[in-house]
Amino acid sequence: MSDITFYTNPQSQGQIVHWMLEELSVAYDTQWIEYGEQINEDTIQSTAS
Repeated sequence: MSDITFYTNPQSQGQIVHWMLEELSVAYDTQWIEYGEQINEDTIQSTAS
C-alpha cells in the first residue's frame, strides 16, 4: 500500500497524471471511477485514514 491513491477513469485526462507518476517512479494505488460517480470529501478522507 502506498501513500498516494490515484483516482481515475480510463477515458479521462488522468492518463497525464498516470504518466507523471510512472516517470517519477512514485508508488501509488489506482482507484477506478465510473463516469457520473461523485467523490465527496468524506470518501477521500475515509480512504486516506
